[in-house]
Amino acid sequence: MKRASCLLLLGLVAATTGCARRNRDVGVTPGPFDWSTLQGDVRRAGTEERSVPLDPEIAWKVDVGRGLRAEPLVHEGIVVVTGTNRLIAAYSAESGERFWEQRLNASVSGGLLWRNDTLWVATESLGGEISARRLGKGGKYWEEDVGPARFPPLLVGNTIYVGTDGGALIALSALTGARQWRTRLPGGAAATPVPFGDDVVAIGGHDTLYVVAGADGRVLDRIALPAGAAAAPALAGDDLIVPLHNGSLVAVDLRLRELAWEASTGGEILATPIVAADGSVYALTTGGVVLRVPPNEERAEVLADLGGTARGSLTLVRDGLLVGLLDGTLALVQRDGATAWRRDLAGSIVAPVAVWDGAIFVPLLDGKLAKLE
Repeated sequence: MKRASCLLLLGLVAATTGCARRNRDVGVTPGPFDWSTLQGDVRRAGTEERSVPLDPEIAWKVDVGRGLRAEPLVHEGIVVVTGTNRLIAAYSAESGERFWEQRLNASVSGGLLWRNDTLWVATESLGGEISARRLGKGGKYWEEDVGPARFPPLLVGNTIYVGTDGGALIALSALTGARQWRTRLPGGAAATPVPFGDDVVAIGGHDTLYVVAGADGRVLDRIALPAGAAAAPALAGDDLIVPLHNGSLVAVDLRLRELAWEASTGGEILATPIVAADGSVYALTTGGVVLRVPPNEERAEVLADLGGTARGSLTLVRDGLLVGLLDGTLALVQRDGATAWRRDLAGSIVAPVAVWDGAIFVPLLDGKLAKLE
């Protein structure tokens, strides 16, 4: 009798857990939305016109699992996140309630892309793959083996480009996953690819930029860098802004195929630089120093020193720059260098935050996702 009771109890727990984790459709047919590259556009300034609260408080915090190393994406009340726990999941931006989660074959640290009702995500294990997924419940449209990919892919038109650790730049049909071409990148990909006209620019592991024909994968040109890339680049007109492991920012003129300028930063940069609409370049060092390269200048000036340790959490908004630190601090640095506010989120922040409808969505390294409003 005791054994039967235990079995009944276990069955009830399992049934309850199953109901609690059941996937639900997001219930929204999204309008036009195109987040086709890291941080929304080639300037990494996809949230530049979005405002944030002036005195934010935590509205909710949910436990996604662990290892939120990539930016969350938010649109029309839906937050989509990926983690190193092999999950991709969608939540309500209003309440934090989970709509669905899907198990991937490996972890994700590079993030995902989102266009209308489709998501694309690449994994980083040895046998990594890229998949296209339905926004509704996260189910797969297609999946293709490409090898390990630590960086988010790039979507241009109906073609998706992904650079792999194994030393390849691969073009696939975004609609079907059919492979269009594959080009070797010596040393493996060191950053997410960038579009430039009809071409794609990739950074290899041997301190080299590769200009590749988007149509067929032919390597059109190689441009040597003074050192290896430390983070993904940003595009400022014809200039590709690349943070290097030697502690400098360089601008590579992609028209002339040559180095345009190099500015010392006084520290290592692991965050993707951001180019504002006025041409200012913003960067964040691992020492928590926010830098600004003024338009048409070749020097980096200190905008603010937050006095902590940072990695990749730098986001441009209408009110300034949102900066996340490893001690859990999220700060708003205004464009004049003043710190408008600081909040303690009690968890390391290593990825850019998301901003939507006046709220901030913060991914934490311990697997929590927090909303501030």
